[in-house]
Amino acid sequence: MKPALKIITHLGAIALGVALAANALPHFSRQGQTGPETGDRRQTAVDSPDSRKTSTKPASRTTIGQSKSAAFRAAWAALAEKPFNTVDRVAAQSQLLTAWAKVDLDGALQAFLGEAWDGPSPDPFHREALASAFATEFHEHPESSWAALSRNPMASALLAGTWVRNAATKDPEFTLSILNEIPVNFRFDAMNRIFDRENPLTPEIRAKLLTKLAGIGSPDQIERRLAEIFLRTPSTDAPAKLAGEWNDLPPGPQRTVRMAEWANSMRGLEVTKFSEEWEKIPAADQAQAARLLLAQVDNRSPALLFAIDRAIQAEQWDIFAKEDIANKLRGFQTDRNALAEWALTFPERQETRAVFNLAISEKLLNDPAAGQAWLEKLPAGSWHREWGLVELTLGRMWARGDIQGANRAIERITDTRAREEALKCRYDWQLLTSQPNIVREK
Repeated sequence: MKPALKIITHLGAIALGVALAANALPHFSRQGQTGPETGDRRQTAVDSPDSRKTSTKPASRTTIGQSKSAAFRAAWAALAEKPFNTVDRVAAQSQLLTAWAKVDLDGALQAFLGEAWDGPSPDPFHREALASAFATEFHEHPESSWAALSRNPMASALLAGTWVRNAATKDPEFTLSILNEIPVNFRFDAMNRIFDRENPLTPEIRAKLLTKLAGIGSPDQIERRLAEIFLRTPSTDAPAKLAGEWNDLPPGPQRTVRMAEWANSMRGLEVTKFSEEWEKIPAADQAQAARLLLAQVDNRSPALLFAIDRAIQAEQWDIFAKEDIANKLRGFQTDRNALAEWALTFPERQETRAVFNLAISEKLLNDPAAGQAWLEKLPAGSWHREWGLVELTLGRMWARGDIQGANRAIERITDTRAREEALKCRYDWQLLTSQPNIVREK
């Protein structure tokens, strides 16, 4: 019997199914085989229940023998010659890859990558079905399978999601240790699977994993990741209790975790209570506390404006660029005139412009003429007046299609930079809305 036939006949029920094996195996090629194998040799490589337990090096599982790898390659090539429909072909390939990955993961990955994933219209069903063939291997051997993916950037890009879905909860500590190696679009998925309510963790293990997470990455990455976790699994402890706990801890990952949990517990507090709890925060910790708070409050948080003010007070300008703070204001339940007046307290900084614009926009759009009169009462040349008129210009054009009103707003702008931006916005609006008579500058 040909070597390929001997191995695949033995694995037929696993790799291809009895029916597929019977149809496909007679056509396998001898090319690349090293000669007949003894039954003993086959058993030690594939069948022995202790073969995986006694292996000390992950590489040994991917180099079990050239003949076995060649046999799987021959089987893979033979499948390409069979007149299967798409569903049957994918099913056969998937079964073969599952068995192949147990013997030679690198070889199975190369076969998977040989498919035309970069073609004009790759079949998502096809790719997902074949990717799922690696689920068992990824689940049973998270570390060695990740090492194999890491050796091939394309394999990592295509299969990292499959690895995360099957390995993250099996070995959460290892998953967190390589979190920054996982493609960025799968990192939050990995964290969410580990800390999700459906993945029950004892309080001790959860605390250990959170502390580990808080020691990986830049301060910004750590704070955003912790915020994401606590938003999905909110704290049930009182803010005062949590504040006391983290205040007693030395600087480090454990303290950061407790601060993030404290910030989560503050989300639903009314402004008065929020302010009382904030007053307890030592001045040296207020910058980090402000960032952690702003990462977790939203438009349902009564103290949203207070949290934004604390970030401004602590001069945490970067968070205004990294977090979509303006979007948190959308739908925030408050008087729109009061919100606009609050925006006038903002410092004259580019980072706060998006929040400033959104805070005043509804007042301006409700009554543009009254809105312009309100702005013109501000000191001439002041930051709030000039950039407020730019926002009014945009609202006049995009919300109302009122080019004449926009022109009147532009005429009142005295700051050179603000006027240049308003003129550019008008020009872009004319082009994008196909206006008949385009005015460039005035």
